[in-house]
Amino acid sequence: MKKETLLGFAILIAGFWFFNSKLYYQMIGQPFPFDAQTQQVQRSSNFFEEEQARTNLAAGRENAQEHAHTYISENLNDEEIDIDSVEVVAPPRQIVLANEVLRLTIDEIGAKITSAQALGFTYGKGHAREGEIVEIISDANVGILTTAIGPNDLSSARFFFSEEQSSEQKAVFTHILNGEEVRKIFEISENSFLVNFRKQSNLLAQQASFVAINGGIAESESDDGRSLPFSERYMTIANGKKIDRVTIGKPETRERAGLFRWVALNSEYFTFALIPQEVINRDLTYSSFVINNREKIEGININYRFEFGQNPPRGASLREDNFVDYTLFVGPSRHSYLTRAGVGLERTLFRGYGWFFRADLWFPPLCEGVLWFLNFFGKLVSDYGISILLLTLLLKIVTFPLSQASINSMAAMQVLQPKIQEIQQKHKDNKQLQQQKILELYQSEGINPLASLGGCIPLLIQMPIMIALFIVLRKAVELRGETTFFLPWVHDLSAAEVLFRLPFTIPFYGNNFAILPIAMAGLMFVQNKMTIKDPNQIAMVYLMPAIMLVMFNNFPAGLTLYFGFSSLLQIIQQKYFVKKPAVSTATVVEEKKGKKK
Repeated sequence: MKKETLLGFAILIAGFWFFNSKLYYQMIGQPFPFDAQTQQVQRSSNFFEEEQARTNLAAGRENAQEHAHTYISENLNDEEIDIDSVEVVAPPRQIVLANEVLRLTIDEIGAKITSAQALGFTYGKGHAREGEIVEIISDANVGILTTAIGPNDLSSARFFFSEEQSSEQKAVFTHILNGEEVRKIFEISENSFLVNFRKQSNLLAQQASFVAINGGIAESESDDGRSLPFSERYMTIANGKKIDRVTIGKPETRERAGLFRWVALNSEYFTFALIPQEVINRDLTYSSFVINNREKIEGININYRFEFGQNPPRGASLREDNFVDYTLFVGPSRHSYLTRAGVGLERTLFRGYGWFFRADLWFPPLCEGVLWFLNFFGKLVSDYGISILLLTLLLKIVTFPLSQASINSMAAMQVLQPKIQEIQQKHKDNKQLQQQKILELYQSEGINPLASLGGCIPLLIQMPIMIALFIVLRKAVELRGETTFFLPWVHDLSAAEVLFRLPFTIPFYGNNFAILPIAMAGLMFVQNKMTIKDPNQIAMVYLMPAIMLVMFNNFPAGLTLYFGFSSLLQIIQQKYFVKKPAVSTATVVEEKKGKKK
């Protein structure tokens, strides 16, 4: 076996190891899937999270009602006040604000949002709440947009809903603190995931104020037993012109100050983002916490909370217009929705690493470009499966001239392989003369050996696009739950195909049986048989498809479709567009002379 073949084997094995290593999953922001404890966490974390939220909410409501009924007996003096003349405080209510795409539930306890539902988005196949509307808030009892003024935490304070000042899309809540009114105003507009939030009080001119997203963000997806699970949650912080993605692998609290434009909390397909209307120096406190204390502490079991703190402005005076305005984005991480906020929230979707040829500058736009083409073709044909095929065809057309020249050159060199081997055997003791004779042979046949290297260029072009497509298919909510008419058994192009479950788990392969990876591996086998003619490399014909079969069994079905169709186009190109190279007369004469001898 030649050293080139051994090197190829080594590269394949190294690649297989890398794409199944913890390092790779850390680079793409995914939890390592081959840890039994990790898989157990993924299966139980969603259910535990939702059950805990429901339990906390029920307990909170009972406590609030009990407090309302016993307030008088615990706090008033019967000798001074006639109990019969006192009006009993009504139990706290939950107010609903809704438009065409978003439904918010705001509790009078704390005047905080306890439920945020993205209308039109339901839990997918395999989820414990399959078919129900997606709930974005993780802990309903804690909620989001809780507030504090100075040392006074108002998250459990009793606010009162003002029906006179409110409307269908506006809710006003009031609370008396130290003799001053504290007002919280929530307002939504038609067909939008943006919520305008105002906190207003004279106390804001005297004391620091705080606004928090404490309830965490719920995970809408279920791993469904796949080896490649959903993404872990993360935070994105826009501080001035710099945007940082933050993940913390253990419970921890961090603080920083700066000119924050916004802070976002992201799950795989949904986003909370708090956007101050005035960019001034603020304090940011953010922390990670464990969702399920009974499971292993790692990224998939971590949620986040954060809090903005703001000191009173210098020279502020007591006046009715002391307020702080924020805009809250709460909804699906659709690129078009995030862009409408006008502050760069779309940059929470995709990331690149600066140490890799400044990928932080070019990889996110590449992902956005892939998503744009997918959406363009998707709207054109109303089928994202066809859209992926059209994108693959477009990429093939763009790279066709380079790949065609490369294939023609490689085919010509394959015809000359017997002659090259003869030269190598004849001059095996003189490498310099051997190379000289081979170059003379190339010249006599009119072949440029460097042209075959052009085959690397289409591959270099396709690899970043394939990685971008991989990220897009797993991150873009536009493709969540999308199907295609010609693959009726595939329920979600953004997830791994599962035709049925095996009764056992195969290491690296998983326990899901899928058709697309097998078809793709078969096409790759045919492609390799057409291109690899060297007997010393025949093992590669069988090894590469086997490795790709194992890898792609847990990749998104859309990505497998892309790669398989790309192999089919390559086979068609080699079958019908590659000209059979002609051998020069001089070479034929030399071969005949050799046979006579």
